[in-house]
Amino acid sequence: MLHLRWLSLLICVGAVVAQTPKVGGDYSGMLGPLHLKLHLQVGSSGAIEGTMDSLDQGAMGLPCANFRVEQKTLSFEVPSVGGKWHGTVSDDGATLNGSWSQGPEMPLVFRRDEPFTPAEKPSRVDGIWLGTLDAGAAKLQIQVQVKSDHSGKEYCSIDSLDQGAMGLPCDNVQFKEDRFSFDVPLVKGHWSGMLSTNANELKGTWSQGQDFTLHLTRQTVALVAKAPEPPKYEEALAAVPIDELKALLDRDLAATLKDGALAPATGGGVVIGVTQRGTRRILVYGAVKEDSIFEIGSISKTFTGLILAQMLAQRRVKLDEPVRDLLPRGTVAKPDGAEITLLDLVTQQSGLPRMPDNFHPTDLQDPYADYRTANLYE
Repeated sequence: MLHLRWLSLLICVGAVVAQTPKVGGDYSGMLGPLHLKLHLQVGSSGAIEGTMDSLDQGAMGLPCANFRVEQKTLSFEVPSVGGKWHGTVSDDGATLNGSWSQGPEMPLVFRRDEPFTPAEKPSRVDGIWLGTLDAGAAKLQIQVQVKSDHSGKEYCSIDSLDQGAMGLPCDNVQFKEDRFSFDVPLVKGHWSGMLSTNANELKGTWSQGQDFTLHLTRQTVALVAKAPEPPKYEEALAAVPIDELKALLDRDLAATLKDGALAPATGGGVVIGVTQRGTRRILVYGAVKEDSIFEIGSISKTFTGLILAQMLAQRRVKLDEPVRDLLPRGTVAKPDGAEITLLDLVTQQSGLPRMPDNFHPTDLQDPYADYRTANLYE
């Protein structure tokens, strides 16, 4: 597995230099399987500022530092992930040829993207397309916007209107003999299909772990995602002793259980666990049981961080301790480069993928339903 820590958009600020190569603009590069975008700007003082996107990981925000330029060489560091890019700049600034180091070095070449010049005559597939993705329990409205440049190259972006995910960039866009296809690296998705004879329909399949039918119809106007309604809050309830908690929640959740988010038709449920001075209560509402398994997601980070802080105070672990040493012997082979440490995990800089590569849910509304413990060891 590649040892990468690209978790976000990188904001890079460089120092003023006497001689600045002709850098600037938008660049594309590949770091192993990762699609990267580099956006550079040179200020009037000669300082370089820029951002870098890791499209496949959809992460942004790690600052770069020590941006250095000397004649035809260029380098910058990303201290929070222990990474560095260094290389050379071509005379016209169109190619940045270098390496990314984060443990072992990996080649990383950036090439400047050509400014988009629209085609004088749009292709038959250019335009705005709209369809509905039937993904099990969810039906999602999908919009695709396609355009071609003066050379005939096709570009597109995809909007998931119901999810508010707009402008996801496409890659590997292909249109030949009425067959159209594209990838969406950010969500590891792929669409392929055929343009109808009248050029008003695209009939095809969306693949994202499994295949879903997704037919698209030509539109004249692009839709925009609906702004989410602002949350409404009720007044906070007064604290009660643990023995009175169930009666209080029964009253407070009565309407929600009847025709709200926890109504029988929703399949939703909540389990509340409370411990107070040695007294333990587990309260269950909706379509769940006391031992139901939930996807807890990011809420677990708070508790995990507290446990780690306690273990550090007790001197049971060290922040620079390799995670590999804490796993059962033989679980992970020793890497050639730097080890992933507890500090890397708690600061979200390990470079581990967001999801395992064998995670292919059949129901996007219940993605873990068919993922088993045995899958973790494949």
